[in-house]
This record gives sequence, C-alpha cells and structure tokens, in this order.
Amino acid sequence: MKVKDYTKPVAICDKGVTVGLSSKKVWVDASTFDEGSWDNCGVNLLLARRVDWYEACVDLCDDYVWCCTNEHYDTLYCSKLETDKHIDEVEAHYAKYLDWLCNDYVDCGPIIYNAWQYQLAKYATLEVHRSSV
Repeated sequence: MKVKDYTKPVAICDKGVTVGLSSKKVWVDASTFDEGSWDNCGVNLLLARRVDWYEACVDLCDDYVWCCTNEHYDTLYCSKLETDKHIDEVEAHYAKYLDWLCNDYVDCGPIIYNAWQYQLAKYATLEVHRSSV
C-alpha cells in the first residue's frame, strides 16, 4: 500500500516582527514568527534562523576542512561548527541541533541536515577558502 499526501503545507509567518536586543546576540523562539501555518498531516517541525546567520551569528572562517576533489582538481571545503558552548554558544547550538537532525530519525531530518551541510560547504568553498588563497 502506498499513501501520498497531495496537499501542500501552508507556511504563514509575520513579515514585521520586532525583536528587542539586550545584547549583540539574542534567542527568539521560532513560534514567534508563526501566524497559523498548517498541514493536514500536522506541522511537526518549525524552524527559523537569520538569513545572514553565517555572517552575523557565527565565524565560519575560523575552522573548515577539505571535503573532496574531482579529476579536474575542483575542491570542496566545509566549515566546521564549534561543539563547545563555552567557546561559541551559537555554533555549539547549531552543531547540537544538526546532530539531532542527523541521528534522531525525525521526519525531514535528513533533508534539513543535508541542506545545512550544503550551506556550510558552499560558504567554505566560495567565501572562506577563496578569500584565503
């Protein structure tokens, strides 16, 4: 038996949320931006992050690794997130969350995990490594 859900989820979010800053970095719950998102199967995961999170919230230039090279010597790198919250609280939060997405078999976890890994590789390859050469 194969069951398909042909009804797309509806994401509705605030366009004008004002966040008061008490320091350079603040935590805001993702539900703050939700204005009635729904799915006939139930919305099981609601995520929010800054669009410029890799520039404004973390330093992805301080640690990156080689991922692979092809026969044309095109090389991909990937930024590594700090896992120690005493060194970088935000990077450690993202690293812990990515670990959860990858290992806890949450619905859509692998897709979201791979999207984050793609962004980390893209940033390290196009921005970090290119500027250090």
